[in-house]
Amino acid sequence: MSPDNHWSPHSSASILLLVAGLEAWLNESTLLLAPYSPGLRKLANKHVAQKYQEIPMAVTGRSAAVSQEVLLVLKVRDEIAHFLPMTIEGIVPAWLGDLQARGLFITSPRPDVDYDFATKLGSYALAYWAWETVSQAVADFLEALGPLDLQAKALRLSAENFEGYRSLCGPNRLAEFDATQAT
Repeated sequence: MSPDNHWSPHSSASILLLVAGLEAWLNESTLLLAPYSPGLRKLANKHVAQKYQEIPMAVTGRSAAVSQEVLLVLKVRDEIAHFLPMTIEGIVPAWLGDLQARGLFITSPRPDVDYDFATKLGSYALAYWAWETVSQAVADFLEALGPLDLQAKALRLSAENFEGYRSLCGPNRLAEFDATQAT
């Protein structure tokens, strides 16, 4: 436990469900936006990053750029869902080293040892970052769609599902939260 991060046993599952929810929402958008672009439903079979870019392009001619942060969330999801015991240099795979440097993985308070990678994935800060990242991606996706009629309104209403994390304490306020919850 650190002042700005905690081990949270549900963090990994939260990230899995978050990305699954994003993909389901994007698939739903192909149905809701089908009147604007024939053949839009075919995009549902593409990778999350591809459909994220291509759905707005098919509907409005404006692409939603996939940020490096979104690509990192997808890599974290892949590590959780497709976990393989592996020998890696250090404890975190090189492709996620930036997240370790930012302090998003749980880290042992002891300087001589650290947690294994599976434990590090149970990080509150990591899950919170993933939710922030996907929430921003959804907002950017909707911005790329621009103003549309009734079908898009339904899509915008369901986008609010990606905002629920805002009611939780952010990692930067964990010390304050812990102080109020001490028993």
